[in-house]
Amino acid sequence: MSMPAAGSSATIGALHFAAPQSFFQHNGDRSAVMATPSQAPVRLVEGLADLPAGCWWTNLDFTDLQRANLVGRPDLKTASYLPTRTRSVIAELGMLDAPIGDQAAICARIFDRVLQRAHAMFGLPVRASGNSLADALREHFFTEDPHPIVQVDPVVQYALDSASQSLTQSGYTESFDESRLVVMRHHRQLYAAEMLATPVPFGEWKAIEFPTDPTAQLEWVRECEDAMPLMLRVNVRFTGSDRHERMMLAGFGSGQRRVMNSDGLSESGPRQWIASPEYLALAPYAEIEILDAFAAEGFQPNRWCMLDAIRDGEVGPSAIQVGPMQLSGRATLSYCDGLLAEAMWFGAARNRGQHRTSMSMWLQSVDRAHCLRSAIEIQSHQLVGVQVAGFSRGRVWLRLSSAELQTPEDQAQLLAELALLTGLTPPALPEVQSVTSGRYRIAMSMRERACERSDGERAAWFAGAAYILGNRAILPELL
Repeated sequence: MSMPAAGSSATIGALHFAAPQSFFQHNGDRSAVMATPSQAPVRLVEGLADLPAGCWWTNLDFTDLQRANLVGRPDLKTASYLPTRTRSVIAELGMLDAPIGDQAAICARIFDRVLQRAHAMFGLPVRASGNSLADALREHFFTEDPHPIVQVDPVVQYALDSASQSLTQSGYTESFDESRLVVMRHHRQLYAAEMLATPVPFGEWKAIEFPTDPTAQLEWVRECEDAMPLMLRVNVRFTGSDRHERMMLAGFGSGQRRVMNSDGLSESGPRQWIASPEYLALAPYAEIEILDAFAAEGFQPNRWCMLDAIRDGEVGPSAIQVGPMQLSGRATLSYCDGLLAEAMWFGAARNRGQHRTSMSMWLQSVDRAHCLRSAIEIQSHQLVGVQVAGFSRGRVWLRLSSAELQTPEDQAQLLAELALLTGLTPPALPEVQSVTSGRYRIAMSMRERACERSDGERAAWFAGAAYILGNRAILPELL
């Protein structure tokens, strides 16, 4: 795979609306701030009407652009074009309270960096078509689908769709009426590397026999873990004093995604099917009875790991292989390279059309298993003022009680403690004001852990320490 020359003549920028939630109201604020990496932000009285020619990102949702008949315009992308939404980018960088011009400027810088990197490393057009970067990368790398659509038995297709649960939101947070929603996430480059290195099922799914005793069933699934992909119809019963909360968190309560059954009808009820990665993640916390089982023929390497490698910088002991990218040094800490790595595995896990494929189902199950373990670990520490609100795609959403954690420093201290306990990366926290603070000591402890490691995981500890310190002189260097 050849490396195209870096750079592009296309302009990357951000069109940041002051009030996107009221954009289509009769008296809504339609003004926006336009920014590019090389120019100071400019306010537009009528954002879309005053927009000059170029390639731009907005903080409007796809449905908003659709209502305005603007979907498909080459100079507009939606808030969710990158794997992390525009507002989430702002929140992760600790800039929700920053002036809108500053928000637009940082988005412009990030969008430009991500797209120029995708262009320089992969030859992806900067003004790539499609509604998301994940879709653009998938189409770019796989012009011919490596997994052509074949006729799937309706019962198997229902199992694939039912097992594919990409987002879980717990409804068990009613005691936190006054709360703030924040996200802790797995380190993007490391997580993407692991997801893209995951072997995926191949071949036809067929019904197989299994032990009838639930205890023997667990041992059977463990024995099959590396040899045979399994989809299991299960009855799950959670145990312990927090069983209801865990049931909701794992997606066996309300709010499951509707699934097309074998008769072609959409239905929503208790989840029936899970894949073996999620089964093994649930097993320590629930009694699980297997009612039916399908097995694929075996595992094969994920095609995203079989692309020709593109090396970036010196390859050392901390190098991370993310699909075709081999990242090392600063690239393992770069926020923008993390977004690009995330788009790579999102593209690999992308569904085709209405139904789920074996690969997308499997990667979503692996993701659910990782996030579920992290979510339950957070719950197990029983820290005052925090509840898990949901998880998806390498992220765990938390609700922080404003009553229990009354100041920004209280909330920052709790998030720092969770980062140290779990290895997850917090959003950028308020800057530490004193070397005697608890957050400073936590950040130094994480830095020491990073210095002791020689593998890729040191990047997660270094990144966590930087975000805990909240040093505005350091954070821009990580973009």
